[in-house]
Amino acid sequence: MILKRFPFFFFILMAHLSFSRIDSLEYHVQGYAAMGTEGYPPHWIVSNRYGMFSDTTNNLMLVPGFSMPMSFGKKFGIEIGFDAAFTLNVKRNFIYQGYLNLRYGKLKIIAGRQEYTIGQYSERLSVGSFIISNNALPYPRVGIGFYEYVDVPFTKGYVQVMGAFNHGWLEEDRFEHSLISDSYVQEKFAYIRSNKLPVNLHLGIAHLGIYGGSRSDGTESPYDFWSAFFARGSKVAGQKCEAANAYGEHMGIFDWGLNFRIKSLKFQLYQQKPINDSGGFHKWFKYNKDNYIGAIIETKLPFIRKALYEYVSTVNQVGEGTPDPVVDGKILFPFRDDDRLWLEEYYTDLGYEVSGFDVIDWYEFLEDEVNYGHRFGGRVDYYNNNNYRNIYQGRIMGMSIFHTKPQMLKYTGLNISGEYVVNNRVKAHHFGFEGAINPRLSYWAKFTYTQNYGSWQEYEGRYKWEGIVVDPDFEWYYNGTKTQWYSLFEIDYRFAKVNGLSLQAAVSYDFGQIIDNFGGLLGLRYSGLVNFKKSRKK
Repeated sequence: MILKRFPFFFFILMAHLSFSRIDSLEYHVQGYAAMGTEGYPPHWIVSNRYGMFSDTTNNLMLVPGFSMPMSFGKKFGIEIGFDAAFTLNVKRNFIYQGYLNLRYGKLKIIAGRQEYTIGQYSERLSVGSFIISNNALPYPRVGIGFYEYVDVPFTKGYVQVMGAFNHGWLEEDRFEHSLISDSYVQEKFAYIRSNKLPVNLHLGIAHLGIYGGSRSDGTESPYDFWSAFFARGSKVAGQKCEAANAYGEHMGIFDWGLNFRIKSLKFQLYQQKPINDSGGFHKWFKYNKDNYIGAIIETKLPFIRKALYEYVSTVNQVGEGTPDPVVDGKILFPFRDDDRLWLEEYYTDLGYEVSGFDVIDWYEFLEDEVNYGHRFGGRVDYYNNNNYRNIYQGRIMGMSIFHTKPQMLKYTGLNISGEYVVNNRVKAHHFGFEGAINPRLSYWAKFTYTQNYGSWQEYEGRYKWEGIVVDPDFEWYYNGTKTQWYSLFEIDYRFAKVNGLSLQAAVSYDFGQIIDNFGGLLGLRYSGLVNFKKSRKK
């Protein structure tokens, strides 16, 4: 069984230090002020920055840290890094990063809290990732694998692969949004791509699972590593849905794309399909209409070095039908013998001829009777698993353009009904640019237009057909959609007279039907490098 306690694993890696030598030491200290006219910074000032800034108050922060690679032999090495964040609110001081990684060639063992994404093509410009973006504070994890592409033997570099498996801990008190706290996380991904061809193709799949932990009364949720690994039902799960469907919360992506050049321009095109359950990839995504499509163009022009466009749509969520049949307030699974007996008894008493129905007959019957003609398995409701939420330290671990209840209370003053993530059905057009105005002054910019559809509360929830179906005048905050813009323009200026000193400044404006907020960021960073390799040569 995988190790459940990080400190022991960390100690094992520390033992290698006595056999290594330090290559270099990079040290830095950063000071930031991030503010907004509404009493908290705008969206892109705080989002996709690894949870560094609070999104509920204006921020003053000091972040010192260092990174230190070591080597022993030609292929073995160690990477150490540490960053701490200090604010005026002592209770919010935290370790931003603290890690120690062991590598052999490109094979790496990671341990600690460190910046990390899965399925995100640009940390600075992208809207984010469905699975693990750079929106939330990194949580502790250990892992092993190839975290960058390596050549497949005997292919002369024309075929490359990467893949890894991580085990993490969501160690915070999670009862604000989840029924189970102190849960575990599994992360795994596998990619293959062609290389050195005029047009190169990559294919990949990634998976995130949250499971285990303890309930508010202190009882432990059953620990089933392999059921979580394969995203299947568990025989030891304490809940009917986890036994019949899948143990824990699961989110995945199928990811593919093309890379090619046209003269001096480099193009990267990609598409991802979000997967929240088996219906997400059934019959090659026949029912899954959600998409994440992107294009990146890199140029040799200094003013626009990179341009990015991404389109996100999470409105479909495998269809409008409820996830499972609900009859008389009960969630039922016709493939279970006892549920079929209950259904036969129930509908016979109502005068229906249902004797002898098999599983398929029951599903077809219930689709007409309780699901308004829709197939079951829809409304996957991203990040809103009943037991677990994809939230860490109050921030969404994936798509930052979704809205949580606390966010909407802050934006609108309304305590919107529904699950914790009250807006996960979104269409977005997102643009990103970066370049240099002169050799010492660089910039990046992001502009995002969103149409927000809320969640399934327009039907009174995932499992109901009430709301707008029975009442055309049903009031729901997101009815008719809410449009919202987020924008950011940020610069980095490196001083000529003080090597290693740079100034960061940003302006940001959110406007639309949800929130109007203007703000900015001002930062000063100093970094230095001690190169021990040069010292040894002398």
